[in-house]
Amino acid sequence: RIYLVGHSMGGWGTWHIGLRHPNVFAAIAPLAGFDPRDEAATAAALHPYIVHDALDPIVPVSQSRQPVEHLAQLGISHVYREPLGYGHASRMIGDHLRDIFRWFAVHARELKPWRLALASRTGGARDRWLALVSCAEWPRLAIVDGFVDSEGAVVVTTQNVAEFAIHPEDLPASATRPLRLKIDDEEVPTSASTGWVCFTRYAKQKSWAVSIAEHLPASPPLPPLRGPVAEQLVKAHAEDRLATAVAEILRKHFRTDGCVVDADKIRVGKGALTADKLLDAWVYPEDRLVRIRTMPAALAKTGEIISKGKALVIPEALPLSRRKEVTVVCPLAVALQARWPEAEKAKPYPLTIGEVLAALATNSALPTN
Repeated sequence: RIYLVGHSMGGWGTWHIGLRHPNVFAAIAPLAGFDPRDEAATAAALHPYIVHDALDPIVPVSQSRQPVEHLAQLGISHVYREPLGYGHASRMIGDHLRDIFRWFAVHARELKPWRLALASRTGGARDRWLALVSCAEWPRLAIVDGFVDSEGAVVVTTQNVAEFAIHPEDLPASATRPLRLKIDDEEVPTSASTGWVCFTRYAKQKSWAVSIAEHLPASPPLPPLRGPVAEQLVKAHAEDRLATAVAEILRKHFRTDGCVVDADKIRVGKGALTADKLLDAWVYPEDRLVRIRTMPAALAKTGEIISKGKALVIPEALPLSRRKEVTVVCPLAVALQARWPEAEKAKPYPLTIGEVLAALATNSALPTN
């Protein structure tokens, strides 16, 4: 009976921490939090209780409506409340705690849940009878979602997964013995009943290879930092100017006139810089990038809008440009916060800021557009 509740940035933290450690919590309650997007699938056994004021002026209600829609599509147990009159005020917490605790009271952590899901960019994720060992394509998000259907078969769907594993002894009693498995609509035979049943699909394989292991296989190590981008980031991290280096790297990679970021949102943990730290370098939920053509004068006003101080524009002289328009790359969050009209129509780049940085710093292949 360990539960996780948070409001606003704490609501985002509830999503972020809960979905990365679903094996720890019995249920979660994100209040006025941000949209975790595809990682919401990991809430399969977390029974989220979500509250968001319909007219919240700080965190738009769409940031909760979107994951709620996602949860509904996935058939995941949840509650959604959308009250009026609170705005973003923290008194919403106390007014809903009684109902939240009622929900928690009937949702203890199950030892053998009928459904589990995991999402990871690094592999090595595990929750009771399911494990995501490794991803197929670094550093994209991998998702494995498994459940026991009404006939006792274990049905699994995967996205960008190279290897995952199931521990038959921890499956619920409703699962048939011997196991009946369907993975991505493919019947996969196995007679295993103990140990870890491991499923591996190599790049050119069309079917899953099955093996049995006494212990869960270790995830492959992440690519080491190497090359000029890695050197630039490591040096900047040591000199406490990581945000500037990130902006310079993004501008060069996307071949734009400039880059605009909120420096306060670029942070990594203490100690040596690593690939997994770079994946989380942008500490804000909306982490996709966009290319936008805008007026230099609009860039000059961006610093007045960013909440935690002056926006970082690279190169610094770009807002003074006499050109009619310039092309910039920036996080979608910054473009929306700056209320640039172009932001609403811009198509986000398919990879997140962290994914781009991690791939460039490990010399991994990335699309250029």
